[in-house]
Amino acid sequence: MTTTQVNPIPKFGNIYVAAYIMSIDIKKAISENPTDLLKFIALKKRISYDDLMFSGSRKTEIVTARRTAIRILHQFTDFTIHKIGCMLLEGADHTTVLHHLKVARSVKKMAKGEQEFYSSVITEYIEKIRKQ
Repeated sequence: MTTTQVNPIPKFGNIYVAAYIMSIDIKKAISENPTDLLKFIALKKRISYDDLMFSGSRKTEIVTARRTAIRILHQFTDFTIHKIGCMLLEGADHTTVLHHLKVARSVKKMAKGEQEFYSSVITEYIEKIRKQ
């Protein structure tokens, strides 16, 4: 019995090629400079970068920004959960990151407007990367 290997790169002409290539560019940009993404999120949410990174605050706007940052870093980089925790909250335990990811998967538990914020950050950050 022979097994067929699935090529992870879509064939030329496939509608998904552009999206696949763009996701590689996004992953590279975020992985190389995660601070730029974090500053972008803080600016978009109108909070200070220090509040996003170092505050233990549970204010909705800070938690939403922090959870969005965690989701994007987890989705678009190869960073470990431990590394993401170390980047945010002055070395948050990996279980904090896991909790944020679990809540993000449960639409019922997310703060009002959180999914929209996440989507807008992704869209606007992609546009920012394209213009560079």
